[in-house]
Amino acid sequence: MTAPSENRSEGKFYPAIGAIVGSILGIVAWLVFILLYALYWSKGFNLFQSAVVTIVSMLITSLVIGAMWMLSFRPTGEPRRWWVREDQTKISKRRGNNEVLSAGQRFGEVVSGAIVLLILAFYIYNQLTNTGFFTSKFGGWEMFAFYGSIFLSLVPPIARAVIGRRNPVRPLEAACNIFFAFASLYLLGVFPFNFAHFGDALPGAIRFALSWVTNDIAKVVLVLAFLGGLISAVVNVVRCLTFVPIEEAEETATGGETIPGMSIENEKRSEMDFEPRMGSIIGSILGIVAWLVFILLYALYWSSGFDLFQNVIVTMVSLVVTGLLIGAMWLIWYHPTGELRRKSKEEIPAY
Repeated sequence: MTAPSENRSEGKFYPAIGAIVGSILGIVAWLVFILLYALYWSKGFNLFQSAVVTIVSMLITSLVIGAMWMLSFRPTGEPRRWWVREDQTKISKRRGNNEVLSAGQRFGEVVSGAIVLLILAFYIYNQLTNTGFFTSKFGGWEMFAFYGSIFLSLVPPIARAVIGRRNPVRPLEAACNIFFAFASLYLLGVFPFNFAHFGDALPGAIRFALSWVTNDIAKVVLVLAFLGGLISAVVNVVRCLTFVPIEEAEETATGGETIPGMSIENEKRSEMDFEPRMGSIIGSILGIVAWLVFILLYALYWSSGFDLFQNVIVTMVSLVVTGLLIGAMWLIWYHPTGELRRKSKEEIPAY
């Protein structure tokens, strides 16, 4: 393979890693969610409501994965500009300068580990003194998910402090992020906490500092922790796989290397052609999300007064109406032949 071909394939490889890893994590996240829903949350809903929750969650997962691929690649298959590296040497030097930890940074990693230990001691004291923060639902698996995620959060900073580098720790940190994410999701489903007693382990004079934390706020935090854990795992995997040492970059870099892919004229043409298409795609996504929100609210709050046949009809009609609106939007932008409307050939730069 020639050098230009290698550069081109390398440019495509970087967004593909993130998109593939993100897609796998998205599918796994949906499988865990639907399993928890079936085991713990579905008992209070009828068959129609459970089917709607399943379909809606599946479609939301598909939309997120599709948006991630759309942000990574153009419709032509080319990686988008923010993924393509113009100067490998400069970026590798910047990453290399952050790769090796200074003495102060290594000390900071140790301090962060000490803070985690203090937080761990606070929760253990709550459990040993039976303050009421942990409910009767806090059994063996809940302890494993809760304390395990805290213990694993100690591993990356301590490893960075010992090794003195960042990239060798990233695979381990990604694994810890995944465990933390799914532990948060599991604890959200079981929720073995009572945050009315969250500050009972503190001295009476400072309990007010934690009195504002309620169960609802804690559930929102667990949702954010789940999403943040997945995103952090993807970022760590991508940064680990795309890391290039400074020495290797200097050996392979060529002077005056241009961005692989389309020329400037072709890129301008692609962006002009893609502008209405992007508007149609965004409008389609918003329309689908609006239907998902409607059918979910209908299933949970409004469907109980109707039988199964009526609920199926409402679902089909709302889906057809949404499809018609999205189709009409695409017809406004494009001719049936696929050509753009309101766009003369003179307005589009030639190749």
